Amino acid sequence: MERERIEKHLKDTKENFDNIVNEIEQEEAERNQIEKRMVEIEARRKDLKEGIEVLNHKKECLDVLLDEIDIGYDKILASSQCLSVLASRKLRKLKRKYLKYLKFS
Repeated sequence: MERERIEKHLKDTKENFDNIVNEIEQEEAERNQIEKRMVEIEARRKDLKEGIEVLNHKKECLDVLLDEIDIGYDKILASSQCLSVLASRKLRKLKRKYLKYLKFS
């Protein structure tokens, strides 16, 4: 009877040992998958960071370009207004100079 109890205890211990070994193998497999996924995530994070840096640089360039366009537009507008004033003055001068010819026409 003692022998049977020892054999049963030995069998139970072996089953427990096998279960523990299986759990360890599953945990190691899961750890390997997680480590592999972490490498993939790190590579993706690096790609995203580089992409963000490129987009930020493009945004900064576009901001500069828009500022230059605004400055150019303001200069063109001021120039147009100046030309309009000059043309209006010239037209008045010409009207005064040639008014006598316009009345007789």
